[in-house]
Amino acid sequence: MESFYYEEEIFEFLYAISVGIERLQKIVIILKENIPPDEQQDFEKGLITHNHLELMKRITITEQKDISSLSYDFLQLLSKFYKSWRYDRFSFSTIEQPDKEKQAFISFIEKHLNIRINNEVLFVSSNEVNYKRFIGRTIGKIVDYLYEIIKRECSRLNIYTYEIRIDTKAFKIFIRKEYDFINEDIFWKELLIYILHNVDDNDFLQFYKQIEPLPFDDGLLVSMIKSLKSNIYKQEHLEHLECLYDEVENKKERFEFLDLIGNEGFCLYNDDEIEETDL
Repeated sequence: MESFYYEEEIFEFLYAISVGIERLQKIVIILKENIPPDEQQDFEKGLITHNHLELMKRITITEQKDISSLSYDFLQLLSKFYKSWRYDRFSFSTIEQPDKEKQAFISFIEKHLNIRINNEVLFVSSNEVNYKRFIGRTIGKIVDYLYEIIKRECSRLNIYTYEIRIDTKAFKIFIRKEYDFINEDIFWKELLIYILHNVDDNDFLQFYKQIEPLPFDDGLLVSMIKSLKSNIYKQEHLEHLECLYDEVENKKERFEFLDLIGNEGFCLYNDDEIEETDL
């Protein structure tokens, strides 16, 4: 999010976080509580809840270490959102206050960072890096607490629920303990710089240069570069792209060429590099 102005963006964020943390909590409870077979149905019914606070209290009551007051404050926000606010759009109450979760989320950040976030149309506060890091650390402490219990209980039960593929978001969160996307932003910028500096020396980049570029508007260059970080930002320029493609004579040939970019199965060979072999 570039700012906290659009309530739908905050809604999507809170929805995803609410579901993710709730699932972790329920995994912990299932692993920790040794339920006899004849009580399984009652146990499953007891898990039909979206109260993050109550789920966490159920977990911590048998743990030596509790979570922080900040974590409980955030879980309270999620509980209110998931239990009530996510369905407010289907009731008359939203006519007077359609952005409850937005205001509550902003208040949470303002309270704990001791700042003032402006959401007036002409003076919208940016979603600064320190805000993102704060939210990331807050969520990170909760999920790390839960994942450590999951690992411990899996070891006790000799099962492997804790195992994570390396090429997943879960690996980034639980193993690398990265709770924001700052490193990803740094990577694509560094990659862009590398490409610009090696375009004359790299065989693949030389091959890519064989196709004529589309005549994009130079005035939009910074905005288009920014779109590399997010599929949402790309939407702003797709209509522009469609207009440019209206002038392309052979779209099929161009698309076939574009398919080769980033295709790891595509290799370049020079004739003098290919050795003759007996068939």
